[in-house]
Amino acid sequence: MIQQAENLVDEPAKPCPIGPGLSRALLMQLESARYDPKGDALAGVDIAVSKNLKADFVTKDFIDKYKIKLLGELQIAVTLPEGVSRFQFLLEAQRISLEFFNRRPISPYQLILWENSSLFYKKLSHPLEIMAEFDNKFTRLPLDELEGRGWLDLPSEDLAVAHTAYFMAKGGNISQWYLLLSSTRYLLYEGGDLVVPGPLTVWGMSRERLATRSLTK
Repeated sequence: MIQQAENLVDEPAKPCPIGPGLSRALLMQLESARYDPKGDALAGVDIAVSKNLKADFVTKDFIDKYKIKLLGELQIAVTLPEGVSRFQFLLEAQRISLEFFNRRPISPYQLILWENSSLFYKKLSHPLEIMAEFDNKFTRLPLDELEGRGWLDLPSEDLAVAHTAYFMAKGGNISQWYLLLSSTRYLLYEGGDLVVPGPLTVWGMSRERLATRSLTK
């Protein structure tokens, strides 16, 4: 079941003094470094430590690139730059999370379907800022009532980006079973796979449901 909202707020991240260019140069040194057993000083670093540092740097570069920020209780902000597609963002997140979190934010099958959708593969002609909120307090209400309260105004293509950004901001450490309600269709996050479920799957499920809405003004 989804964790309660109050347990999902992270402490503010500490600023990192190392910029993207310097971090990439340092990564190259870390990956090629070795320990010199005959020397008096450390000539390299342990491979496991190197991988942990690489994970930190790569994830931070990704979060900086897309300006991902946790805003509060189940709230996320992400900006896709001009010339980038939603699919490119999702694919980058998939590769990073599989390598460093040993989890994936999206079903590989669903990625293939989205790759062939113009809503996902079309490159943006201008930057796109998405600010989204998820809530599980009143999702058993009828959909028209939720819409009347200002929820369900996020299209599924933007919801997929927002949820993946949330996954990355949390380092993949999120609850594994819930249904996301959007303005156009449902998205099911099930054991590490974000998918578009069939209608029978949706109405036959007793899993937690999260209403979604845009916070972008």
